[in-house]
Amino acid sequence: MMSHRFQINNNGDTAETLRDEFKAVMVAAEALSSALKNCTLNGRNYQTLSWPDGALSLDREDKEEMMRRTLSVKDWAFEGALRAMKQGEK
Repeated sequence: MMSHRFQINNNGDTAETLRDEFKAVMVAAEALSSALKNCTLNGRNYQTLSWPDGALSLDREDKEEMMRRTLSVKDWAFEGALRAMKQGEK
């Protein structure tokens, strides 16, 4: 997991601006996560392949990996928003 190293600069962004930017990333990642969940991999779409079980299994593994990556993006954005807000309290 990547960690954030930024320090809010008084001449640049505000805590609220950064929080909103990270929140937008979280919302987009949640939308992607929802779309991936709704992307059904049905066995019937693999029946005519010469190796249906293997192809379906590989596609499911790929989908699970994309779900994990999407969760990492959401976590990254949440941590960024939290860091921005903590710095804004000072």
